[in-house]
Amino acid sequence: MLVQASLSGALQFAERLRARLASSPIATDHAPIIMTSSFGVTALQTEDAQIDVALARADQALYQAKEHGRNRVESQPNVHHQLA
Repeated sequence: MLVQASLSGALQFAERLRARLASSPIATDHAPIIMTSSFGVTALQTEDAQIDVALARADQALYQAKEHGRNRVESQPNVHHQLA
């Protein structure tokens, strides 16, 4: 959770984190391990009766990211797609 972040700001943060992970391979004795990550992002809305409603939207966005090829950021409502 990013307190005081707009949906746009949260999407930018998640994308920077995704890109940083992808560009930071882990060294091993055999070969570097390239990490990928997928993120689901949403914003708390005034009509959300409980935090679980927003968490369910974020979870849905995460599944969308995985369905659309992984290593990406998706939001719910869907306003952003990964640039990779």
